Amino acid sequence: MGLMGKKDRTSKPKNGTINARDIVRNPDIISLIPGKYVIISDRSDFGNLTRAINIMAKANWKCINMSTMSAGIYMGYILMERIG
Repeated sequence: MGLMGKKDRTSKPKNGTINARDIVRNPDIISLIPGKYVIISDRSDFGNLTRAINIMAKANWKCINMSTMSAGIYMGYILMERIG
């Protein structure tokens, strides 16, 4: 579910994670991310993860760490830092 609830994708982010798919679907939610750091998650082929990283880079965020795992399904986690 990530930062946004299933029903209300415009509400303020509540914790330090967000699903890459949510950023790709609605890049405006980046402005709702509190704090300097956020973790982006994605499954499968990481297409949304790559797109979300690029969207966030244009909004002055940078990728500072990446972790992947495979336990029957591929999962990727990216730690992003707000620049400035």
